[in-house]
Amino acid sequence: MHRTTGNYCHWLKILPQYFAQVVAGTKTAELRYNDRAFAAGEEMLLREWSEQTEFTGREVRVLITDVLEYPEALRPGWVMISFTLKPWRGPQQ
Repeated sequence: MHRTTGNYCHWLKILPQYFAQVVAGTKTAELRYNDRAFAAGEEMLLREWSEQTEFTGREVRVLITDVLEYPEALRPGWVMISFTLKPWRGPQQ
């Protein structure tokens, strides 16, 4: 897959308890299997999901600031993704 870093958005599920932490700004990193070739400068659309209701309709967009591959601490293929909240922009006028 070819893509330009900074122009790509990964759509991912996130459990409600972690979604709330992201929205509050207290969760700024995510441990994920790197099956998508995550890269700094890309975005993630985190979509709240639970086993009871599936997708809740709540979502938040974040900017990936760093992707840490640390083989001494993480299993092969896993990365720690650091991110910041993207400012919300209302509907286009």
